[in-house]
Amino acid sequence: MNEFPMTSVDGRMFVRAATLLCLCAATGCTQGLFDDNNAQWRVPDEKLQEIERLNVDAALRAPSETLEDATKKAVEEAVPKVERTEEVAIALSDVRSAVLKNNLDLRTQLISPAISQAALAQEEAKFQSVFFANWDRNDGNVLSDVADGNNIDQDQFNAGVNIPLATGGAITFSVPFSQAASGSFLTPDEDWQSGISASMSQPLLRNAGVDVNTASIRVARWQGQIADARTKLEAIRIIAAGDRAYWNFYAAHRELDVRRKQYEVALEQLERAKRRVLGGNVAAIEVIRAESGVGSTLQNIILADATLRIRQRELKRLMAREDLPVAGSTPLKPASEPNPVGLKLDAGVLAAKAIAGRMEMLELELQLAVDLTNIDLARNQELPLFMLDYGYSVQGQGSSLGDSYSQLGNADQFNVGLSAEISLGNDAAKAAVSQAILTRVQRLATRDARRQGIEQEIYDAVDTIEQSWQAILAARLETVLAARTLQAEERQFDVGLRTSTDVLEAVAKLADAQGREVRALTAYETALVDAAYATGTVLGSAKIRWEAFSEKELEALEHLPSDATGAAVPKSGFVEILSAPIVPPATPEVIPPPASP
Repeated sequence: MNEFPMTSVDGRMFVRAATLLCLCAATGCTQGLFDDNNAQWRVPDEKLQEIERLNVDAALRAPSETLEDATKKAVEEAVPKVERTEEVAIALSDVRSAVLKNNLDLRTQLISPAISQAALAQEEAKFQSVFFANWDRNDGNVLSDVADGNNIDQDQFNAGVNIPLATGGAITFSVPFSQAASGSFLTPDEDWQSGISASMSQPLLRNAGVDVNTASIRVARWQGQIADARTKLEAIRIIAAGDRAYWNFYAAHRELDVRRKQYEVALEQLERAKRRVLGGNVAAIEVIRAESGVGSTLQNIILADATLRIRQRELKRLMAREDLPVAGSTPLKPASEPNPVGLKLDAGVLAAKAIAGRMEMLELELQLAVDLTNIDLARNQELPLFMLDYGYSVQGQGSSLGDSYSQLGNADQFNVGLSAEISLGNDAAKAAVSQAILTRVQRLATRDARRQGIEQEIYDAVDTIEQSWQAILAARLETVLAARTLQAEERQFDVGLRTSTDVLEAVAKLADAQGREVRALTAYETALVDAAYATGTVLGSAKIRWEAFSEKELEALEHLPSDATGAAVPKSGFVEILSAPIVPPATPEVIPPPASP
């Protein structure tokens, strides 16, 4: 049918000229198109170019004071009393459980396997059939209109299915039909033509073959396994970080206990000195010496308390428990004690296990498989392009659409074609092959270097375990001897043979020995954590498994608002089956936990 009511050539030329003017206007209307009119995302230049100063006064909780005033106040208050508020007991199993369930870094990594699965599904869908339909209006030529005053319009329709093949080609089935209107617009003479056609297109060299066309699916599957390996590695890293944070917190907590005990013993010495001065047994200077010793212990308590707060915040951050926020003031108390065991480990056996089980090595092997596939693809692209095309159709023609279909088979048509495309020089394809080969060679060198690095980590970890064990023995012996020395000094002071300074020095040596023992114990536990991490495992008597996001969780993610916080993201399953301490070997040499200072 004719869509234009005009009957003259001038009218048709006017319509075409108007169409051209509209196209020109549309292509020219780009002024202001890329202007940023969204004030919400506009950042002032001053914010990017000016560096502000820290306003300390705005963050003060209490009025500031000078050093002189603070010193005078401390002297007037004499010896402050150190108190501890109610603490929340945290065991190592609680840390692991909280880390697996709540750690934000781990929850972020858990989305990667779902992304890889979506990428794999996208690649697997490349061979799905496609339905297509199109309509085309061929209007009469302006020159022919002017020359003979006649015009031929034609509407062409086509619908069908395109079926991609794993060999690189495609098969197409379609049902085209057209309507031709000849003559003037007032007296059209319509004519219908229809048909059924099938065609096939197949490359012969370049882009041909099942291996070439399914390579992207294999690569996507390997990339998914790489994402799983990285997720497992991240889980191991987070668990190891939680274990280290717990033992660092344990060391700081016990160090503060030691320094508080040292402070209490110094107070006891002060009271002992006061009694002896009142009894006339020693000079008054002994009280001053004892008071000075009490004051010197406060510095150690302040430093130990600051260290404890820092490590406590780090542990809370990794646990990410709602009842224990990082900025909260709730103090924690370690509930799991060290379990030092004399272990004689074979570093060679552990190194072989680490090389076979580390996720970094598995990731490299998968990357090498991807590199090998990329080399094969690059070599395929070096080949010339030959395309074989074949098509066959049956046609019919009539005064109506139904009439044209009833006449199908009166005429048929087929075509066979062969096309070629050969690059002169083919330098780009050759360079791509060289790049793919060099990438694989580089990764092979990386694998060898990583293998050496893993071996070094294992041997260093084993040496650290043995060194920490010897340090525990030495620190325990030093603690026992320092305690005996303190008892002897106190007896000597009671009979007037030693001064308060001698007693306080013995107290300080005992506190230092106890602190070294605590640090040696935690260093031993941390060395075990490092050894397990170096082998790609975790400490414990059972296993940990993780589960990717379910379809319902992914659907929930798709409907999250753009300003959703991390708390709104659904948590994929991390099922913890372990948290037991390391199982000691048969008849081990065991050092009992240190007594409370």
